[in-house]
Amino acid sequence: MECEDKVDIVREWKLNYGLFLKGNDFKPAEKPILNDGEELSIIEYDGEPLVYVSFKHVRSSGAQTTGTEDLKSSWELLKDTYNLEFPKVVESETVFNIPESDACILFPIAKVTYNGSCDIPIEFKSQLSLFQEYGNFVARKLLVGGKIYIRNFINAKGTQVNELKAHLMWAFEASRMSRENLFEGVSISHLPMIETDKEILQTPKKLMEWFRSLYEENFAEIISYEELTPVLGLITEAHQDSSISNSFIKRLIPGLSRPFMEVKLYDWAKDATAANLLTWIEKFKVSHGILINSHDISFSKECIVDFTQNIDISSKKGELNVRVVCPNTDLDEYLLNNRITYSFNDPDELFLNKDNIFSKVNRNSASISNRSTNIYCIFEYEAVEINIRKEFYKVKDEFIKTVNKALDSMRPYQALQDIFGKFGHLWPQKIILGKRFFQKYSRKINPDKYLRSEGMTMKSQEDIENFFFATPSDGFEACFII
Repeated sequence: MECEDKVDIVREWKLNYGLFLKGNDFKPAEKPILNDGEELSIIEYDGEPLVYVSFKHVRSSGAQTTGTEDLKSSWELLKDTYNLEFPKVVESETVFNIPESDACILFPIAKVTYNGSCDIPIEFKSQLSLFQEYGNFVARKLLVGGKIYIRNFINAKGTQVNELKAHLMWAFEASRMSRENLFEGVSISHLPMIETDKEILQTPKKLMEWFRSLYEENFAEIISYEELTPVLGLITEAHQDSSISNSFIKRLIPGLSRPFMEVKLYDWAKDATAANLLTWIEKFKVSHGILINSHDISFSKECIVDFTQNIDISSKKGELNVRVVCPNTDLDEYLLNNRITYSFNDPDELFLNKDNIFSKVNRNSASISNRSTNIYCIFEYEAVEINIRKEFYKVKDEFIKTVNKALDSMRPYQALQDIFGKFGHLWPQKIILGKRFFQKYSRKINPDKYLRSEGMTMKSQEDIENFFFATPSDGFEACFII
């Protein structure tokens, strides 16, 4: 970093100025006390965002936390540590406090350290006269980034909390991973209000714009003070007094006047099942159609729907189900092998005519002599169910226009086949996530003594339990229901 750039940063954040303690916040002094451009270090923040909520809410959520429940806030401990004269806040001045009912989330992007020197001789008659000109403290270490508030968070219903957490995680991960937030147009007016110090983030789109300005445009401000040194400790005559020269090393977040519990973002959001939805949609191509061929299924390159509301997601009981399936026809076996379950009694309902999407699948009759010669022993662990009702989505305008154009063409049937080859033949509206494996046996032989899944041999109950119940959400598989 060039010296001129360092000077600009120091001056922009006023790192060379002392700080007045006003309530539970700092205000820069009138004059700089440190040299500008010396020993500035900016290191990228590599940790998680940090959530601050009341102890009452954290205990009820069961999230992992850091720190202990101090009887006093960091601001009170700061005042108790130093026997100094602090300016009193007059009634006309606004004191910034974060209500206990709110939640505060810090999104740090960098750690800043500034060790500028103070070589200005200062003569003062009293502590107060010194403080009035140069402030009470200088900041040596800070976190810079962005900060949001969730208003009246503690009084929100459980469903609202989970939905809010999901929207925050979707916007955060979409901005960090440079991917699309498919729920950017969904209304969140029924959820607790999200604000910054400057604006209300009323929609997911506004939230995304805020994250992009923070992480892509590096629009950052001071969000916490990590280490402070008293101004008196900078004065040569006072260096011998260790009680006023020692640094205060404890996180000070402006406005956080009461003891709040610190929780890492992913621990805080882990109980919101929908928080992983964007990852699942991308991994399992939920917004894409399913292409059928004679051997297996694949997904279309083009998306077929836009989501207009939050998808209905529910956690399953997490029980391990075991069933034996005897496919009656090749079609039954085809669907089974491709993780497709049909929700009607007769799979032949799929066949509208001899030239439909399954025309290349060899359909034997269900008679005993022509039925499939295999038996399947299936183990299934269902963790999450995704239901996509009609009101949750709208078909993409591009698909509708293309279909209408095909119907008006000279050869509509062939034109439609080309469209389905691009957008897919089927689209599932229910998806089960979890783990599944099956062993295929011939009807003529006894089953093997081992169960296998993708090359994995399971010999004991412990192997089976580890395979299913120790699976993280990013290891889920999908079963599509049509």
